[in-house]
Amino acid sequence: MQIEYTDIFFMGKGALLIRWTEGQPLHVIRQVHTLFHFLKSQDNPAILDIVPAYDSIGVFFRPEIMRFQELAAWVQEQAGRCFIQATPINTTLWEIPVQYASAAEYDMKEVINITGLSHSELIEAHCLPTYLVAFIGFLPGFPYLFGLPDQLVVPRKPIHDRMIKGGSVAIGGNQTGIYPSDSPGGWFVIGRTEFSLFQPEKEPYCVLIPGDEVRFVPC
Repeated sequence: MQIEYTDIFFMGKGALLIRWTEGQPLHVIRQVHTLFHFLKSQDNPAILDIVPAYDSIGVFFRPEIMRFQELAAWVQEQAGRCFIQATPINTTLWEIPVQYASAAEYDMKEVINITGLSHSELIEAHCLPTYLVAFIGFLPGFPYLFGLPDQLVVPRKPIHDRMIKGGSVAIGGNQTGIYPSDSPGGWFVIGRTEFSLFQPEKEPYCVLIPGDEVRFVPC
């Protein structure tokens, strides 16, 4: 895949940002994943961490080993090599069981009112796509899932909840995700799952990785 990022930006001592500003969202996400996994596979002692998002990759490095200009040149070189040498990403399709909330429960009731869908139509619409794990963020193990149907796009809550239980399946904006642990949050909770997303006692700590796919199964 030809890597078509827009630019590389300085983010302060020890960090740079690779940014895409053009292209269809799914194409950009695929580009991000390809370069992210390729950079992760390279043995560069200057790099501390590589963090993808929807349209960018943050690279955190040791400035005492490699200066920003040197690392930026290295990233450009790897992007060129990636086009020739990158292998298919080893990802997983996960089927995640969800106990969807009843039509009378607060968040589900609100989503039904906003979307105009019936309870069964809403569940069917949420389970229909195969979602792409765009990136992990906000909380350890929290997956930002790309692919929410247009009829389920809702605004985030005007006032965030002080506590959302771990395992809550929620939607906010044009995204869906799963809260891996108890946390404040501003998305509408429509169900719960017992699927474990974060396991600090062993690697990989985050069960889902960018590029994985998710299907929700009602139970």
